Amino acid sequence: MTEQPNLNEVFDMMVSGVYIATADDGEIKAGCTVVWVSRCSFDPPMVAVFIAPERFSHDVVKRAKHFCLNVIGENHFELAKSFGLASSRDTDKYTGVSFEKAKTGAPVLNDACAYLDCEVVETYTTGDHTCFVGRVVAAERLSPEKPLKYRHSDYYPEEEQEAESKAESRN
Repeated sequence: MTEQPNLNEVFDMMVSGVYIATADDGEIKAGCTVVWVSRCSFDPPMVAVFIAPERFSHDVVKRAKHFCLNVIGENHFELAKSFGLASSRDTDKYTGVSFEKAKTGAPVLNDACAYLDCEVVETYTTGDHTCFVGRVVAAERLSPEKPLKYRHSDYYPEEEQEAESKAESRN
């Protein structure tokens, strides 16, 4: 029988960027690090972002009916971690973070290398995440910095170490 592969190892081979999805519903601004993002239409220009319902930012995006995808550059890994590993329920992720308001009102992070400001046009449940499809209403490249690429093990090193230990014990 063939042994099941370590899914995290295989998923690490799927290259994706690192983004911070932000929204502001008029009362609360929120943001979370996301990697499940896809361009989904040329005309009109649209992108999809997938956010788990238990994430604080999920309901803010749902109420605001907009989101901004801030493309995170390779020199801003710590910014991505700060928006990804803490909850806005407990932490003001914007403390010490400079930003401007996009056309929709969503925060554009000044340290992003680019952004896509989107109005939500469709919402789908996809397993344990919600897919928010947004029509791009504004976009800009803010710096020449290269985008940060996502590797699961960079954010969850303990899982990587655990998988390596299991592999060594089998040998």
